[in-house]
Amino acid sequence: MLFPFATTNVLTYTDNTGAGNQFYYVVTAVVPAGDLTGTINDTSNTAAAGVLVYASLQGNLSVFGLAYTDVNGNYLIEALPVGTYDVCVYKVNRPVATSTAAITNGGVLNWSYTWPVFTRTLLPLTISGNLTNDQVYELTGPTSVVAGTTLNIEEGTTINGSSSIAETSQCSDVPRS
Repeated sequence: MLFPFATTNVLTYTDNTGAGNQFYYVVTAVVPAGDLTGTINDTSNTAAAGVLVYASLQGNLSVFGLAYTDVNGNYLIEALPVGTYDVCVYKVNRPVATSTAAITNGGVLNWSYTWPVFTRTLLPLTISGNLTNDQVYELTGPTSVVAGTTLNIEEGTTINGSSSIAETSQCSDVPRS
């Protein structure tokens, strides 16, 4: 079926100019959908205003919905097509929160989140090891990875600040055009 969620009606009328019957097709599509709603709270269990809640359909990132929380921490994303969504909660200076949500036809899924207590960590100028998404990291200046080591950054990790990479002696011998 070309349109799996569509109904087709044929409208027929007779043209008075003698051209005969004219046929017009009206296709009405109703995609099964539901809503995602909830409340986002800060670490002190108080409403978190201005938080971005973003939901993207697994396997099809072009299908998504988003909303910002109001002063009471409430949000509503309406008419998400049925399916399983990756939900991301983002606010500056907070760890990114992720989860999944299953949207059903005509359903209203209440998905709420409260940030756990997290720490803010000042990063030294040279780093190695693991950065996890349960903390917020602050760059203190130009930062580099310790030579010969690996830096693992967990998905959803928040790093604040800016840094630049300075030219080193290893790069100075590279011919410039």
